[in-house]
Amino acid sequence: HTAEDGLLPRKNQDYSIDFKLKVLKAIEQQHLSLHQAYVKFNIPTRSIIAKWQKDFTNFGLEGLQPKADKIYE
Repeated sequence: HTAEDGLLPRKNQDYSIDFKLKVLKAIEQQHLSLHQAYVKFNIPTRSIIAKWQKDFTNFGLEGLQPKADKIYE
């Protein structure tokens, strides 16, 4: 079994921009792998962090906004 088996799932969790930045900075500054980062921060899958990295690279802070905040009426 893997380390994340004991952690509570957080699939539908809305992560704040501050939290996302904290994770991305930790990866960069501490040279963490995606695996190390998602275990350390209790994130359900590596793909979530990979998506944040892609969004941040493409759109900067705007890319880390929660999806609901991106809908302008």
